[in-house]
Amino acid sequence: MGIGAPIAYGSGIGLPCLGQVLLKVILSGLVRLRLLRDGVLRLRPSWRVKRVKILRVHANLTSTIT
Repeated sequence: MGIGAPIAYGSGIGLPCLGQVLLKVILSGLVRLRLLRDGVLRLRPSWRVKRVKILRVHANLTSTIT
């Protein structure tokens, strides 16, 4: 009866549930970080290409004006 009492009052169930909730929060945060990292890695090369194109256009315009 002494072993079943803490579980009946909820203290035996509360800690594992809290651990599961924390684990879900941590894992969902890691998934978000991974998605963000993958998105940044995918976007970074295209951003560089656009920047190079803009710099080339600017250089062409300034060289033809002067």
